[in-house]
Amino acid sequence: MSVRVRALIFLLGAGAFALMVAHAGLHTIAANVAAVRWLLVPIVLLYGVVQLFYAGAWQAVMGAEPVSPPFGRTLAITVSTLALNFITPFVQAGGEPYRVAAAGEWLGRKRAAGSVMLYTMIHALSSLLLWFSALGVALVVLPWRPLLSAGIAVLMIVVAGLALVVLAGHRGGVLGRLFRLLERLPLIRRFTPALERHRALLEDLDRQIMEFHRRAPGRFLLALALDFIGRVIGVLEFYLICRGIGVPVSFTQSYLIGGLLALAINASFFVPFELGSKEAALYFIYHIAGLAPELGVATSVITRVRALAWVAIGVGLVWVGGRRKRAA
Repeated sequence: MSVRVRALIFLLGAGAFALMVAHAGLHTIAANVAAVRWLLVPIVLLYGVVQLFYAGAWQAVMGAEPVSPPFGRTLAITVSTLALNFITPFVQAGGEPYRVAAAGEWLGRKRAAGSVMLYTMIHALSSLLLWFSALGVALVVLPWRPLLSAGIAVLMIVVAGLALVVLAGHRGGVLGRLFRLLERLPLIRRFTPALERHRALLEDLDRQIMEFHRRAPGRFLLALALDFIGRVIGVLEFYLICRGIGVPVSFTQSYLIGGLLALAINASFFVPFELGSKEAALYFIYHIAGLAPELGVATSVITRVRALAWVAIGVGLVWVGGRRKRAA
């Protein structure tokens, strides 16, 4: 990756970081940091452990390749990717092109794109597992309310269906099918000629995905397990925050909060930087979990402080990352 590209990504990331700090307000950030006191350090470090597991999952995917980045570089790319995804408005996908370009120095661009696509699908599947299990916990531990319980059951069916779709894509290819579907849609098929030149690339990525499952099914399960463990560790953030504020919570409540919040944030992916949607979701989730709803706002600010810390680290790693090229 060229110096100019890295510099541009760094400047854009730094600008978005400054806007996030300005929106949250230094006084509000300081007040909530003071509320949790020294526990802010474990809260920030905990997310580092989460990213270790995410990096391990992607490393397991790339381990099927003849050459792959060393784990330290994989971790640095993972941290930068998550930071860039967080600060990309609306789609939260700005980090994936960076991940492809960075990994391409070892794998080559096509194989890097395949590994990123594979890991993205595994990451999505582990996310669906978290949502499904959190909804299951909610169905069991929350007081019976016909409307709420029915809504949870419907959501579980929807999430299970999405998981089956992702699994089908893993085993039978998804990109080629998506292209053929677009060709049949009346309002979209007019744009398919412009996409036709990418058909070969899409079919190649599909072959890589299916080849991965045939050659290395164990790596798929390992990557999924590592990624899911990372997500489970991540819900401990809410345990530490509540304890820091002085509110006793159980791991079950923390799991419920973390899983349902992840579901709510992904459902409102179109909201830039999760502004408002995160606070509203936490307010409701804390209420149904039997906790003071107003604590959700404080929790939101503290999680944003943690996010700011890792965005700063990730954007910094974009700049200082090495340029050792080992493209195939």
